[in-house]
Amino acid sequence: MLRRLLFKNFKIIYRLSQWAKHRLTPAGLLMAGGMLASGIFGVDVRQSMSFQIFTVTSSLLLISVLCTLLFRGKFKIKRSLPQFATVNQPLRYKVKIENLSGIEQSDLLFIDELETRIPEYREFRQSRDPEDKNRNRFDRIMGYPRLISLIRNKRGATVSPVAVASIAAADYTELNVEIYPSRRGYIHFPGARISRPDPFGLVRAMKKYLHQSKLLILPKTYRAPKIELQGLRKYQRGGMNQASAVGDSQEFMSLRDYRPGDPLRAIHWRSYAKTGSPVVKEFHDEFFVRQGLILDTFQENKSSQVFEEAVSLAASFCLSLPGQDSLLDLMFVGDRAYRFTSGRGLGQSENMLEILACTRASDDDSFSKLHNLIPEYSAETSGMICILLDWDRKRRRLVESIILSGIPVLVFLLVESEQTRDYDPGPLVLHPERLIILSCGNIQTGLDRIDNFSLVKE
Repeated sequence: MLRRLLFKNFKIIYRLSQWAKHRLTPAGLLMAGGMLASGIFGVDVRQSMSFQIFTVTSSLLLISVLCTLLFRGKFKIKRSLPQFATVNQPLRYKVKIENLSGIEQSDLLFIDELETRIPEYREFRQSRDPEDKNRNRFDRIMGYPRLISLIRNKRGATVSPVAVASIAAADYTELNVEIYPSRRGYIHFPGARISRPDPFGLVRAMKKYLHQSKLLILPKTYRAPKIELQGLRKYQRGGMNQASAVGDSQEFMSLRDYRPGDPLRAIHWRSYAKTGSPVVKEFHDEFFVRQGLILDTFQENKSSQVFEEAVSLAASFCLSLPGQDSLLDLMFVGDRAYRFTSGRGLGQSENMLEILACTRASDDDSFSKLHNLIPEYSAETSGMICILLDWDRKRRRLVESIILSGIPVLVFLLVESEQTRDYDPGPLVLHPERLIILSCGNIQTGLDRIDNFSLVKE
């Protein structure tokens, strides 16, 4: 009960702090702080003269608030966003501001807004913040810094305000606004604000404009090692639609006499007309490499940092694995089991990154959905790379089922930075080098230690 009450107070404090941040200038915040302090210490006017400071500061703030009512600016805003951005990579985009009023507007500040959603109490209680270990005991118990961190993560980015010197009447200006994405997925822009301080420079007059747009943030990537799947081409049903202009595509080879069971579409009608007997076209079979990439989305009791690193690692392999004559199947479980394919004229690796940008952790006990994908696609899969969040019994069974299907497998196990224990290779006991442990925070260092890896069926 006490924690729930604290959480409600935290939300009030956060909203007040955001209002003060947008409405008051740094000088205004100092003035407001002095007003509150003098008001507290000046309650007894016979013991202290602080009430005089309170009177002066409150009067100045009141006059500043009244002056903001005189701001009659009218503007039109157009935001030009790129198609994508990347986590932790600063980006600049353009904003066009038109002055629709009949007078010049000066000393303006443009503030682009990001959608800010305050989490519910249950989500706040269940959240884990990696920065908690660096905070003092009081902050960890109270949880207000964790709430702020959760709100920032939901917002997804920080946008720097941009000062505008002046805009002439019926004229426009273009601004370069910098955004720093902090998480993958979509970030939403509900609108923007244009403000101007009062003559005392204490309170900002504010004009809000609705201008909705969104930007997709792609996961960060690493330099992935080269992994070869030599000698593992397999027959692909329906491969004519998947094979493009390279590799063993389905090409015309010869003509032969009709045999019972041949499809009618294979009949060569010109030869049939000349000879009077049915003749069919014969084609090369299609064999090429098809690689599988399994992403473990079952976060369970793992921190969100481990899952985010797993998504980044999967994105890195999506960019590096598909060769000119190969396919890559990305498999994971969300609300159901998914399988997305890229390479050979199908989806591009950029499409895979878009999919991974919106992938969410699965807390459901539905690991069997991922397990069921193996027998379904084992006949056409040349090799498998698994990115796992744990090395428990059910994940070992998954790897074992892949090996029993005759598919060579390479496992990347993501662990938290403080975990240094050794892991039993389990089903990979004959090839322990195929179980690669990567520590969060040192992913690139771990990948750099891996030489070119060749997954060849025994």
